[in-house]
Formats: sequence, C-alpha cells, structure tokens
Amino acid sequence: MTNFESELPALYRNAGAGGFAYASQAAGLGRLGGRNVGFGTSFFDYDNDGWEDLVFVNGHVVRHPVGADVRQQPVLLRNTEKHGRRMFVDDTLRGGRWFRQTALGRGLATGDLDNDGWPDLVISHSNSPVAVLRNRGVGASEGGVQRHWLGLQLQGRGHRPLAGATVTVQLGDRTVTRFLRGGGSYLSSGDPRVLIGLGEGETVSDVRVRWPWGEEQRWSIAGVDRYWLLREGEAEAAAAAGVAIRF
Repeated sequence: MTNFESELPALYRNAGAGGFAYASQAAGLGRLGGRNVGFGTSFFDYDNDGWEDLVFVNGHVVRHPVGADVRQQPVLLRNTEKHGRRMFVDDTLRGGRWFRQTALGRGLATGDLDNDGWPDLVISHSNSPVAVLRNRGVGASEGGVQRHWLGLQLQGRGHRPLAGATVTVQLGDRTVTRFLRGGGSYLSSGDPRVLIGLGEGETVSDVRVRWPWGEEQRWSIAGVDRYWLLREGEAEAAAAAGVAIRF
C-alpha cells in the first residue's frame, strides 16, 4: 500500500488464517524513507527472473509542501535474495530515462502491450500527458543465459468474471502462484492476462487453475515464450492471439 509523506509504503505478509504481518522494514522498504506521497503501485516481474518486483509512482497533493517537492521521482524495486531471504532493493536508475525524472504521478497500470513477454507500464499524471513505457527486456540475457516467460489467458464458461481465480504453475521444484484481481492500483486496472517470468527455465510441468466458484482444472503446456488460452472445461490449452500495440 502506498502512503502519505513521512510514512513508508506498507507491505503486509500473509500469515495465514486471515492474518497479515507488517513487513515493510523486513523486506527492505525502510530504505525509501518517508519522502514521497505515493499513488499507483504494482507487483510485476520486470526482469522475468521469476520473482515479482515493485514499482511506485509518486507526486504531492499540496501545492507548496514543506520540506518536500511537488513533483517526485518514481521508484523501481527489484526482488532479490539477500542474507538468505527475499528482499527489495532500489533499482530505479536501471528503469531508464523516465525513472530519472520527477513527475506528478497518479495512476499506474501494468501489461504486456506488445505481446513480447515483457511487462510494460502506463502511468497517468496530474496536469501532464500519460506516459507509456516499453519494457525493452534489458537483462534478458544476463550472464549469457536467456530468460523465458509464460503467458496465460483465462476464459470461464459464458465469459464469467474471473476475479478471484488462482493460477498455480510448477517450475521444477518451485511452485509459483498468481491471483486474478478486478483492479489493484490507484484508479487503474492492468492487463488481465497472467504473465510469469521463468528465469532460465524452458519448461513448465504443470499448470492449475482454481476458478472463483471453487472448481479446479489442470493443463499440460507444450511450450514457453508464448501466450496460451485456458478455457474452462476444455482439456487442451489453445494458442492465444492478442492484439499488440506497435511502438
């Protein structure tokens, strides 16, 4: 959750049994301080290493704030392993020219606009044009190893709403879970498809969907680095053909 100035963004770890534990400091967000007024935020795996990263857009709501700027810099945080656990580290400057400037950030939506498997960003501002940021896949071949991805488009019977569906993907000995939501960021709704970074993995052994109404279904996926359409009640995954924006 983004917050007002003098407050950290609030990250709550699901402790099970309906409880949540405040984990901002433990996850490394304490380094951000309380300098920003946060608005749109999203988890997204911008480097397709299989671990979801974080992005915040910021901008003050007071015309003449005390001790802070009206236009504020966005923040990009990379999910990395540190001291034997997952933490977020500031990777803002790696995000490119737009991340190096200040703005009156408000809404933020994520989605693969050009269907290349790398999540892009769309940001709305107060009294400024919308920014469309294309993910160029920098770091896609770090250490000479190509990073892969898997895209999934879900379709329920009768095109029923899918908010609340759970997608589980088995990647070797690791299980990755994603949840379909009806919104998520400040006045924004992103790409409804599920995009999962696979890191160096080139195969997916099992894909399961638990539909919002409780039924569960399983598919075998024939290949990665592409989008698949998973229809409720159909045993085979079909190739999904999305409409891409040309940059």
